[in-house]
Amino acid sequence: TAYEISLGLVGSEMCIRDRIYNIVEKKKLDVVNNPIETSHGLPNECYTSEEYTKIERKKIFEDKWVVVGVASSVPSIGDAKPFDLLGIPIIILRDKKNKIRVFHNVCSHRGYKLLQKNCKIKNVIRCPYHSWSYDTEGKLIATPHLGGMNKHNSVKFDKSKSNLKEIRSSVWLDLIFVNISNNEISFDKYIKPLSDRWEKFWPEKDRKLMVYSNDFGYFNLNAKCNWKFAIENYCESYHLPWVHPGLNSYSKISDHYHIQGLPNRFAGQGTKVYNPKLKGCLLYTSPSPRDRG
Repeated sequence: TAYEISLGLVGSEMCIRDRIYNIVEKKKLDVVNNPIETSHGLPNECYTSEEYTKIERKKIFEDKWVVVGVASSVPSIGDAKPFDLLGIPIIILRDKKNKIRVFHNVCSHRGYKLLQKNCKIKNVIRCPYHSWSYDTEGKLIATPHLGGMNKHNSVKFDKSKSNLKEIRSSVWLDLIFVNISNNEISFDKYIKPLSDRWEKFWPEKDRKLMVYSNDFGYFNLNAKCNWKFAIENYCESYHLPWVHPGLNSYSKISDHYHIQGLPNRFAGQGTKVYNPKLKGCLLYTSPSPRDRG
């Protein structure tokens, strides 16, 4: 029943809290929620504990919608690339119908990793181990010698039950979002608060005019730190005068403001100076400042 399910969810949350409190004292975490005058950041254990990172992976990177890449990085039908999401191997590809799909990068037979590098899939994704093959929709279509030598099928084996495990995904503004655990609300509902916010200065019709650079507009940066440090760095402008003096000469600390959406949805920094003008006329008719984060 729904009541029993809710009890299970409550029990699961309590179990996670117990695991967290075994890693870091509860009083250290409680201080974080105090008023700013008496609060401080997360305790050290939240940045150094491998066990705590495993909990974060489950609660944030598996249970929430997270970005794993951009659709323009697989521009043509058959383009595919592997990606590692905190130890979870996945495949990003563009199928024969021009749809972006995301799969677990694991063969359904013996768990072998299917893709090791970016590639072009002409017809099938073939496992290097036993040559089981899948089409670009993840369907298992070939099982060599499954029923014995030169017997590639068996009435006792239903291929449809061993397809690749597809991951719930959605593409928004070229960003590929996934929900590993398949437990979140629909992506349209999830992104609506942010999409509505941007609608004031970036209407839906204009978003279809995006042009993608040949390098897909991004680069990989391997940060030798806990993932939260990288996110926290982007969400504050305090470091601009010393780390980005050129940017700070145009967009100063005082020009920035904090953005906090619904819990666990979106956060970042905005700046009031990104409101360009053309010959005295506003490029955007809305007086709202452009968000940068």
